[in-house]
Amino acid sequence: MLRLTQDEVTATAESDHRPFSNHSEFDYWAGKTCYECVHDNIGAGPEPEVFCPILSAAMLGNWPSQWTRTSEGRVDTCTDFEQRTEDNWPPPPPPPPEVDGQTTLPLDDEEEDDGEEDEANIICVDCDQATVSCSAPPFTPCSPEYNCAHDGTWEWYMLTDEVWALIGNPDCLCIGCVEKRLGRPLNAGDFADLPINEPHRYDTPRLTAARSRSAS
Repeated sequence: MLRLTQDEVTATAESDHRPFSNHSEFDYWAGKTCYECVHDNIGAGPEPEVFCPILSAAMLGNWPSQWTRTSEGRVDTCTDFEQRTEDNWPPPPPPPPEVDGQTTLPLDDEEEDDGEEDEANIICVDCDQATVSCSAPPFTPCSPEYNCAHDGTWEWYMLTDEVWALIGNPDCLCIGCVEKRLGRPLNAGDFADLPINEPHRYDTPRLTAARSRSAS
């Protein structure tokens, strides 16, 4: 297995070009790639605590050349990705030590929240792409300290009940997949008359175009 060095990755990366606008966006993508890759094998195999230099370069604010882009400019795949097998997964962490007299309170069912439902509400069920670039509520800017870049990246909208029923009442779809299911471009009449559909600078260009398009 050929392992790149940090210097080799940094030399070909786009400097000062963050691949993700926030940690939530990164964590969703990395859960399907970095965390499943043999090159990020912290605590696994004969070389424990090995950190992927590609991931390291990205965390320093650079776009690695090994990370390809989607047509919308988001991170798509890693050309050096190698799927883990059962033989090279890191061992499970040891259980926490027991302390005499310590009381453990069980969680009620309604308190258990792994975030899957919230995540599902922003992921297109057809193309598996996030429809918003951050987990913050709609139209609420993130703190400047996170350097979020939402402009032109959100597809947060609501169609009329009739149009949504025509495409099967899915949990979430991006604009492109809505139009594929519908078999035609969206127009202003397809959107519900609600505040969520008011124009906003976070909207993607295709969402803006769909809301302003006249019915043919």
